[in-house]
Amino acid sequence: MRRNTQQGFTLIELMIALIIGLLITAAAFKLFYTGLLSNNIQQAGSELVDNSVFGADYLTRHMQRANLGSLGDSEGGDGDFLNHLTALGGIVLTAPTDMSVFGTTLSSGQIVGNNLRGLNLGGNLIPAELLSKNGSGTASDQLTIQYRMREAGKVDCMGRIIPKDNYVIERYFVRSGGLACAAAIYAYDEELAKGISASTATSSAPNTSTNKNGIDISTYTKPDGTPGANNLAGDGQIIVPNVENFQVLMGLTDSKKFAAKPSELAIEYRPIPALASMNSIFGLDVATGKTTKRIVAMQIGLLMRADNPIQAPNNSYKVLDQTVSSVDDGKMRDVYTSNILIRNARGVV
Repeated sequence: MRRNTQQGFTLIELMIALIIGLLITAAAFKLFYTGLLSNNIQQAGSELVDNSVFGADYLTRHMQRANLGSLGDSEGGDGDFLNHLTALGGIVLTAPTDMSVFGTTLSSGQIVGNNLRGLNLGGNLIPAELLSKNGSGTASDQLTIQYRMREAGKVDCMGRIIPKDNYVIERYFVRSGGLACAAAIYAYDEELAKGISASTATSSAPNTSTNKNGIDISTYTKPDGTPGANNLAGDGQIIVPNVENFQVLMGLTDSKKFAAKPSELAIEYRPIPALASMNSIFGLDVATGKTTKRIVAMQIGLLMRADNPIQAPNNSYKVLDQTVSSVDDGKMRDVYTSNILIRNARGVV
């Protein structure tokens, strides 16, 4: 009788087959992981590029509006030059400190301008927290600009239509979510700013306790004639997402011929000064109210973060004059910088 026999794999053959299978699986997993990581890196890089191309470019174009329509300081300031004494100036460094005085009083007793001369917020002084300021240490700066919109149909940084010839104050700051902007729109009238229109006021003493100095910028009139609300102190609207740090340097010069001979311009870039040092930095002569330096340019720096984690190392980043350390979360980061010429602050020839 013939016996049928069956012969299977040996233990060694099974082990070899398992090892080969594991190697193939590991190679496939490696290819999948590498492809996934490469895709995440590409998405993170694309996100950073989009933020810099669209968000930061939008920011730069708004910055170029600064100082459009500023008022020459008839009380002895620098005319069309931009500094802390320029009435309705494009870089907002100063605000009224006394609502009974139309301007800022120097130690000599002379009254000169400030960047928000003749304005108030809800009948109260405009807080210093809303002005341009240098962040403590490596903390983000805050930049507040101002301009007059001479064209109809344009929008502010919050997407609101600006009535023609109205002024706009835009405050740029970092909050949760990225770089935000809060804005206030207002119509300027010199007599209203001085308070001359009130029955209790005169041209020599325009401001009284019943007629506090200026124009209230907490509200404005929309192009259709209906009232609108401003909230310069609010959270604003995110214009560049995922910004973790925002730095600003002001470009100062003492050149008086920039408009005619820009090649002779020597710019000194420095952080936003504290209020107590502004007179010294801008070279104010208290006796005459004149200054020797003005702002003609600025540099902005943004530290931006992508959303997708890619196991990126925790690095330090140079953002203009500050070295900023990032959070160890494995996310890609990059620094965007821009040099901006304030075209409306070149002064007169």
